[in-house]
Amino acid sequence: ASQLPLIIPHFNFRFAWDWPDEQISDVSLHYKEKGRGESTIKEFSNMTFTVENDLVLNSESYLVEDISEPRVGPIYQGSSVRSDDRLSFGGRVTYQDSDIAPPRNVGIQVEVFDGENYWSDGSLSRDGEYNVEVSMLAASSLLSSETRTFLIGIGEIPGKGEDMTGSSVPTTLVLEVDHSAPRVAARNSPLDIIDISSTEELQEIAVNFTGWEENDLTGSEQYVNWVIRDGSKTIYASSSKLGSISSGNQLFWVGNVDLTDGGVLGICTQAKSYSVCLREGYQVGFWLTGYDSAGNEFQENSNSESDPIKELAEVSKDSELSWVYLGSTVAKIRV
Repeated sequence: ASQLPLIIPHFNFRFAWDWPDEQISDVSLHYKEKGRGESTIKEFSNMTFTVENDLVLNSESYLVEDISEPRVGPIYQGSSVRSDDRLSFGGRVTYQDSDIAPPRNVGIQVEVFDGENYWSDGSLSRDGEYNVEVSMLAASSLLSSETRTFLIGIGEIPGKGEDMTGSSVPTTLVLEVDHSAPRVAARNSPLDIIDISSTEELQEIAVNFTGWEENDLTGSEQYVNWVIRDGSKTIYASSSKLGSISSGNQLFWVGNVDLTDGGVLGICTQAKSYSVCLREGYQVGFWLTGYDSAGNEFQENSNSESDPIKELAEVSKDSELSWVYLGSTVAKIRV
């Protein structure tokens, strides 16, 4: 009637809703126009709104690591661990199907159950990051178990909020426990005497050892160590990497050792002068170091610098089983 344009305003309302999961119905909007005494009510009586705010352990950042030396790094379902290992559970808590972290300081906790104790981190970062360290030694009644099961989930969620499964059931991690360390049984070569009459042999001394391991050595490194001594006096010591072959539980370590250690050592009777000379009668002892796939280090019984690996008595031609002598296997003439 006034010939003025008709103006229709549109309002879009957005509600931020953190907690909890909920179904909401019979919602009404109350608003008051300026100059009017009463509010206008807009009812949504036949509509139901569902608020879904499940929390998840973000799969992209979820990581379980072994943080106990010597074997450190990520571990997965079915991995082998030691009974005294220390594990780290890390990652982020986010809303399901998003990269958004939940609010801080509302009591959310990431919990890990080791079968006997609860370990938790209730101080999530601004990005929802958490880190829970678990000592496997803490569950004393489970130290002899062959497997260990860990349950990790989100607890203390306000209201009716849920975790990643929709029913507060934690994620499960099952690990194998390796209670036995690799054992070295015998030295198959060299035996009795290392011939120093040929310099080439000192650079390619074949070594071969036999031992046992109940699981495997996957992902680990083994080293053969050797020490050269004159009586009780140590002349030189070094080490090099060693390969292994398995047949069931039996292990064979094979490789070559450069007894000159890259030319540092040499035969004292040679014209070339060396900083350290090898003489006939010196003793050489070998021992292995390393760890298996679970992180168990080699047993040191009859496998150490002071107690080198022994050769089998039935193949030994002298009375010394632990030490190999530098000498000559051919006839010699001395002037």
